[in-house]
Amino acid sequence: MAYWEGGFHQPYVSYNPTTGMTYDGTAINYTTGAACQPLHSFSAPSKEAVHVAVLLKAILGDPLAQLFVAPQAPESAAAAALALLELKIGSYEAFNASWPGYGGFLPWFSVADNGTAPLPSWATTVPALDNGELAWSLFAVGDALRDKSPALAARYMRYFEYMAATSIPVFYSGSGCIRTVATIANTSLPPSQNHYSQNCVGVCCLDDPYEGELFAWLMDLYAPWKAFNYSHHERDQIWIRKRCAGGLTSTFPSCLNVSGLGRSCRASISIRPTDLLLSSAVITCDVHSTSFTN
Repeated sequence: MAYWEGGFHQPYVSYNPTTGMTYDGTAINYTTGAACQPLHSFSAPSKEAVHVAVLLKAILGDPLAQLFVAPQAPESAAAAALALLELKIGSYEAFNASWPGYGGFLPWFSVADNGTAPLPSWATTVPALDNGELAWSLFAVGDALRDKSPALAARYMRYFEYMAATSIPVFYSGSGCIRTVATIANTSLPPSQNHYSQNCVGVCCLDDPYEGELFAWLMDLYAPWKAFNYSHHERDQIWIRKRCAGGLTSTFPSCLNVSGLGRSCRASISIRPTDLLLSSAVITCDVHSTSFTN
């Protein structure tokens, strides 16, 4: 299977060989199986996350990943993957230099030989979901390649750290709410000089246990909360909101006021000072009420 999937991992089929960036995909001839037009010359950070992870595994010696990356010559896969990772990080850095308002995060973007650009439908917005996946792939490269390719690893780790540093101004709206999609006032200005908001109907805060949770962990573990005058208590509101949004009875930190949930929580709390992140607090959410109280 990895060998045949390697037929997809080809230039101008699944990735651009000049920028290293993924394509969303391409059409195929149902009779021959050959790639044909139209090429989906656009992509998203979620697709980048998977590609980065597979390339890293090929470099680290995974035989299936190597077969996917270079099906005709798997012994060359590690070098090919390293070259693609070099191109990728250069593309990320170039995108951030051209559109600093995205804070290092990627929207859905067009892919061409001369670089990437936000798709018109994402000209002033950026999603948290996909970037939660991408951030941890970058972290994995930065951590795993420290010995094999220290200069490349350092570039990936710096980019990861920049995403973590800008996550609060770009995506955090307070009271535990991580914006699902952030609206950017000016894509030409860096986050420190910018303004971010969210225009949404329906679910406006990340509350899923999948890629959204990856973004929550990014902010919990690496975002500079103190630099933005937030306490550890504020950081914990992310998890309180997520758990109460699920309408479940769980054990988690003391249930303090979080505005905008549209639910009430009743808590019986027993806090143990030795707990680092999670204290013992049984919280029941009533999905029919309109306030959140202790």
